[in-house]
Amino acid sequence: MSHQTIDILFNVPGQSLWFDAPEGRPSAILASIVYEATAADDSQAEDAKSGSPAIEATPNTTFDAASGDGQAEPRQLNLTATTGAAIGRVYLATNALGESERVEVAAISSGAYVIAREPLQNAYAAADAFVTTRITQPLSSEWLADTGNLSGEIDPNPRYRWRLVYVVASTTHVHDLYFDVVRYAARHDVTPLDVDRRAPGWIDRLPTHYRDDQGRALIDEAYRAIKFDLYNLSTPDQSIRNREAVNELVLLRSIDMVHQDDRSARMYQDRLAQLIAWAKVSVSTDSTGASSPADARPLWRR
Repeated sequence: MSHQTIDILFNVPGQSLWFDAPEGRPSAILASIVYEATAADDSQAEDAKSGSPAIEATPNTTFDAASGDGQAEPRQLNLTATTGAAIGRVYLATNALGESERVEVAAISSGAYVIAREPLQNAYAAADAFVTTRITQPLSSEWLADTGNLSGEIDPNPRYRWRLVYVVASTTHVHDLYFDVVRYAARHDVTPLDVDRRAPGWIDRLPTHYRDDQGRALIDEAYRAIKFDLYNLSTPDQSIRNREAVNELVLLRSIDMVHQDDRSARMYQDRLAQLIAWAKVSVSTDSTGASSPADARPLWRR
């Protein structure tokens, strides 16, 4: 999954930044630095880290039998070990020819195999690689407990930049990742059954490879799409202080993602205008967590 702005919770210990390196499994991490997003790379870094960054240990395994393209079940990855694999996570499979693909895990048979969301496009043999490419950076509990480090909730742009430098296959890569420190993380509570009650038959109409989880992955993707509609309205998703309203938007956007017709698109756009553009929903306008009335704004901005 492409990187999203991470919501780090204020005054909650034991949290880490994370990034799935797109180039492959790193062999070394050369730098991990946190700055204010508006600060230069040669400015004073934030004292946000606790210890050193790490390359996730597992899964870092191999296939133990032919898998993928050409097999009776091309979604099944027969593995030497499934340790560390998690449903919903994305890992990297690579064969002896150098062909590789990202694999989202939809199901796990412990110690035997995992099932991918989509059929594998390449063929894999015993000893081919199946690995995590994730880098993690633990955060300081003391830094997270400082109210001065909270992100404001007026600007949808993140407050902090994480500069990450690492090596994959003898090549050095530099990435800039972003996060906020918030009292309440942006999220939704919509379930597939919620969507199906509003639009009977929605679950039955799901694309084939989204049925393993009843479309939960599509619902989460609907939320990510809503984030950018909110950006267009200068509204940070984590600032909304009405979970029921957020869930309504997610529900309607999820229906539209599957039905993809003018009626479902219009229902979502109308509700977005009613709740957000017309300022019917309370928002947080500072870093205290309190709600305040929102200001009306144009539905579309350039």
